[in-house]
Amino acid sequence: MARETNHLRSLMDKLDQLPLDKIKEVEDFVEFLGRTDGAEEKAFMRAVVQGLADIEASRSVSLAEAKKRLGIA
Repeated sequence: MARETNHLRSLMDKLDQLPLDKIKEVEDFVEFLGRTDGAEEKAFMRAVVQGLADIEASRSVSLAEAKKRLGIA
């Protein structure tokens, strides 16, 4: 428990030295960490691996076609 207290105190000291805009960035990041369970990162990595497998199997489309399919062209 004392170790955790020291760690938190050290973190608070560092936060006290940051300008207000940086503190807001830290706050946003901490909120993000609280919301994520890793599912988004896992889904992204699965999509990357699937994309690489598609390329390896010659199942690929042009960037223009991909954008068209995604509705961002």
